[in-house]
Amino acid sequence: MAQKIRDTILPLYVQVPFCPERCDYCSIPVSTRMDEAGRYLDALSLELSRVLDYIEDASALTLYIGGGSPTSLPKEDLGRLLGLFEPFRKKVLEWTVESRPEGLTQENLTILSEAGVTRLSIGIESWEADRMNFLGRSTPVFDPVQFLSGIRPFFPGSVSMDFIVGGGRFDTRAFKDLAGALLAAGLEHISFYPLTLEGQTSLLAHHDRSGTAKGIEEEAASDWLDCIAALSDVGWDRYEVANCSSGKESRCLHNLLIWEGADYLGIGAGAHQRVRNIRTENVRSFREYVDRTNEGQNPFSVRESLSDEELFIERLLTRMRVRSGISLKDLGEWIPDAYVRKMVDSYVTDGFVREEELIRNSRVVCTDEGLNRLDDLVSGLILGMDRVL
Repeated sequence: MAQKIRDTILPLYVQVPFCPERCDYCSIPVSTRMDEAGRYLDALSLELSRVLDYIEDASALTLYIGGGSPTSLPKEDLGRLLGLFEPFRKKVLEWTVESRPEGLTQENLTILSEAGVTRLSIGIESWEADRMNFLGRSTPVFDPVQFLSGIRPFFPGSVSMDFIVGGGRFDTRAFKDLAGALLAAGLEHISFYPLTLEGQTSLLAHHDRSGTAKGIEEEAASDWLDCIAALSDVGWDRYEVANCSSGKESRCLHNLLIWEGADYLGIGAGAHQRVRNIRTENVRSFREYVDRTNEGQNPFSVRESLSDEELFIERLLTRMRVRSGISLKDLGEWIPDAYVRKMVDSYVTDGFVREEELIRNSRVVCTDEGLNRLDDLVSGLILGMDRVL
């Protein structure tokens, strides 16, 4: 029986590891075998039954269906996937589906809208052909502003676009101009991540051999910092380390709940879950997940019990990522008050923490510069614990 989580909004993430191709930069296990989607959905349906007690006990739900690119599924399978969540539709406050841009055909947009999806997260990644080639992605290059106007008549919900910063000949000025144009065109949300060369990817293997991997990541990190300033300059609201919205109402509720420390569920290959102090991770292999689940076995590859201290550190890391920050009271439960005050005062002096939030609301809230140095700030606070894990 699930632990009771009544009167909470419960985030549920659903991993759908299907994509029309594997991009050179991608480290996520994906399958291009669309003929295997039926078996995967069978397994997903069975695992969904495992978490029904949690869902039924929660007061409300956010859904996030990611991948891969769920909209690359054949339309019958896409409809079946979305139909799995029809019984909970009245509970859903926000329903996001990820997609590559070419997956958002008029037909798919209609399917998504009629199913109750309220938000799209579109992996644009780049608007330039040479950078798409650098990333090893063969999708057609879309003009993001024109693309946004093209999908609006068929999808009334909120739209977010993801971009990878760095790689190839990245142009920060062009990104700033594009971000301003997208905000003016009504885009609600933008996510931007520095290019990292992940293990077991073609991109890392190539640049490891040529000795250029470290330089590419360093240049991408520098470009990313420039982009942060550019987004603020044109009017975007940076509410998390790598996420901006057009206003408070356009922030991603699903991610905010997790960053602020809520319990969360995850189903599908490689999905993560944490309820109270128990954290699990499903097997990453598509086929192993399908075989285990369809045979009635547990799909977990990791199941661990977090100590209260470990849970505090996890929540400290995530809460400091967002503009709401963390309260002095919460910090004081684990870190001596005198140490907290000393560190926070130094962060204010250095321009990393907002003094007005500290005085008015007794909360530690990072400035933009503080978010850019988040790991250092959190590490400094953790050093004040009686026992460093």
